[in-house]
Amino acid sequence: KVVLTNCIFYKNTSQTSTTEISGSQVSFVNCDFVSNRTRTNRVVSTNNNASLTISNSIFFNNEKIVPNRGIYSVDSSEIQSSAQLTINNTITQVYDYGSTALLSMNPKFRDTSNVAGDDGFYFTADDGLQLMNPCSPGLNSGANAALNGVLKDVVGNPRIFGNTVDLGAYELQAAPLPIPKT
Repeated sequence: KVVLTNCIFYKNTSQTSTTEISGSQVSFVNCDFVSNRTRTNRVVSTNNNASLTISNSIFFNNEKIVPNRGIYSVDSSEIQSSAQLTINNTITQVYDYGSTALLSMNPKFRDTSNVAGDDGFYFTADDGLQLMNPCSPGLNSGANAALNGVLKDVVGNPRIFGNTVDLGAYELQAAPLPIPKT
């Protein structure tokens, strides 16, 4: 079994799937799939009796080409599975599976136009794929049990701050603020 934790799949382009799993058992835990493009398939695809589990992850702004139109659309499912699929505590853009997928929610990233942050380096404290405090639905929305012993996030911070893990590769290192009333 392969377990990928604290991964970021960003701006990948593929004729088929940006991530294709064949005949294996794979788990994605606390991963971000953001702004990926495919032509004929989905961002994540399985076949040949593959088993896929997605936990505490975020799918956002992924696109598939619209047949016969030559344009990309986010209105297509980002996950295609011909085998066993389990999704828990995950934000998806259009994939409607079970009650623990946060369907069609904007994760409220800090800055998707500058993913590496002002310092120009990935996996540092100013990265744009960190969740916004207080507005992100991904704050404290994960399942701690899915971590399976992982103690750090993608930048080396404690994986759980407070009582519950955040969704995605980054853990906010502050208590969530109250959502302002408008």
